[in-house]
Amino acid sequence: MWWNNSRKIQFQYVAYDSNKLGTYVCKYIVLSERAYKSILAETFAHGESETGGILLGHFVNGVWYIIECIDPGLVAKHSSVTFEYDENYVNHQKEVISRLYNYPLTILGIWHRHPGSMDSFSPTDLSSIDIHVSRARAGILSMLVNVDPSLRMTFYYCGKDNTLMKVPYDVGDDLIIKDIILLADDGKIQENTGARRIVNTLHQNKLPARSMPLHVHQDPIPAIREALSLKYAPVPYSNNNPHQFGVEIPPGSHFQ
Repeated sequence: MWWNNSRKIQFQYVAYDSNKLGTYVCKYIVLSERAYKSILAETFAHGESETGGILLGHFVNGVWYIIECIDPGLVAKHSSVTFEYDENYVNHQKEVISRLYNYPLTILGIWHRHPGSMDSFSPTDLSSIDIHVSRARAGILSMLVNVDPSLRMTFYYCGKDNTLMKVPYDVGDDLIIKDIILLADDGKIQENTGARRIVNTLHQNKLPARSMPLHVHQDPIPAIREALSLKYAPVPYSNNNPHQFGVEIPPGSHFQ
């Protein structure tokens, strides 16, 4: 099936078995647990309105690993039929999140929710895909979420040849190459942020094993194990009491 966007660029939906298994072509997708849960939370937080996010990760030998998913931002525009990212926010968050990893993450693609059961792209979607593909050296992923009534995700690989191909996916940290899901150590974080000089980091508040504020002669290990065994039961979240897990910084606050 062929579509035209506002730039008069044609896109063709192709079957997965037509995959030529090129160096960059996406053969399979794996999401981290965190990325998957981020998509669920963002979708359900906006009810029936459209929303979306940015997919960050790496691709290795045709497998595209989605490690993180950025939310669309504070001033993103949501409605039942349209959605726009807060571009300044997502670009900033990409840099902030990427540098936390041993291998800084790259943008793999985008996702957004569609109304009803529509799991193909609108002309507006294709215009956006065209822009993103033109800037990407290896094509991009574009994923659609539908809730009809169960939530389902449909991933497409959008190639440089203007093809759109559905690609299977799986979820699980254990399916991801360990090196690319590994957080950076202290020195690597400084390198990722462009620090001019690498310095040692000290944890000065790390208490000796037997100097924790416990009763005299009490070994801390049993106390820690007891605390870990307790079931945590927070007060249920509600719209009437949205800040019960902490306070917001009030508008107009200044720090020096």
